[in-house]
Amino acid sequence: MSQVRKHFGTGSESIFYKRVIISHHKDLNKGNFLIDDRENNGARNFEGELILFGSQKFPDWESVTNYILKTIK
Repeated sequence: MSQVRKHFGTGSESIFYKRVIISHHKDLNKGNFLIDDRENNGARNFEGELILFGSQKFPDWESVTNYILKTIK
């Protein structure tokens, strides 16, 4: 099972259903959040908020999930 499915669920029951895009050209994506472990490949130019996975603020998926759930409510 992928980490995305493990932490965010699958199918229409997930709040991320049809809202997660995995791409190498990150600055071409549109959305509120980009989760990445580097600022390369356009990540720093993403129009929404970059969540830098593995950073002090977002060291793991639990911290990312908690932040997003708190932010979107």
